[in-house]
Amino acid sequence: ELLAREISQSFNRTGRGPNTIAQAAIDTAIWDLYSKSLDCSVGVAMGGKNREVPVYGSGGFNTIQSPEEAAEQASRYIERGVKAVKPRVAGSSKDERVIEAVRFSIGDRADLMLDANEKCDQTSAIRLLEIASNHNTLFVEEPLPAHNLSGYRQISARSSSAIALGEHLQGATEAYPFLADGICNIIQPDLSMMGGLTECLRISRYAEILGISVAPHFLPHVFIHLAIAMPNVIWLEDFPLLESLFGSPNPFNASGHLAPNDLPGLGLEWDKEAEKRYKVNF
Repeated sequence: ELLAREISQSFNRTGRGPNTIAQAAIDTAIWDLYSKSLDCSVGVAMGGKNREVPVYGSGGFNTIQSPEEAAEQASRYIERGVKAVKPRVAGSSKDERVIEAVRFSIGDRADLMLDANEKCDQTSAIRLLEIASNHNTLFVEEPLPAHNLSGYRQISARSSSAIALGEHLQGATEAYPFLADGICNIIQPDLSMMGGLTECLRISRYAEILGISVAPHFLPHVFIHLAIAMPNVIWLEDFPLLESLFGSPNPFNASGHLAPNDLPGLGLEWDKEAEKRYKVNF
């Protein structure tokens, strides 16, 4: 943690920017090496105890889908055992039809979440939150641009729907106001944007003090370790993107939960064929 703080302090002239990606790589590698030296998982090295964590389905959804296509993708996830799905919305007139179709498809078998991915203005965000409330939605993710603190203050004060955000915030310092002001019900740290597992651990600890839940942004096989260390990590996200680099480990079991494997460190092994498959020749 001291090393991560010293690295962050070196950004005082250049700003965080892409530096957080480099910090995340170094920080995560150090946690992996440290826990391997202890012959335990990263989560246990962080002070936690192994447990299963529910996974929600986020992959395969997009804003150009028809309501029927979104409902079909949700059904596929439910058949695989997940207990929640998160289709994409955009603050448009189509949103309610998508929400209705997905809700009808999953019934009461799973929770419904929505991801607006910063596509709304305040007017459409308020409308979306009202629709979400009417359809018993668990939370709405990023209805406004990430850094619009005043906008989030206003829409959160006018809505009973839970708001999730954080994947585009850089470091705990940027995330603190959203937590301290009661704007954010669920914080969603991203590994590279936050600057590594240490910074994600810091923000999760702060969120725990305030009674706020954590649902990290994708990379479930890395964030299972944060979940082991922090009981307020309540969801992991299945959004397949980098998994093929590590041999495509199973994203969750038949009950829709993910547990750490028996390997020390992060429990991930580089696919030796990945470099050949993805090599780009210049």
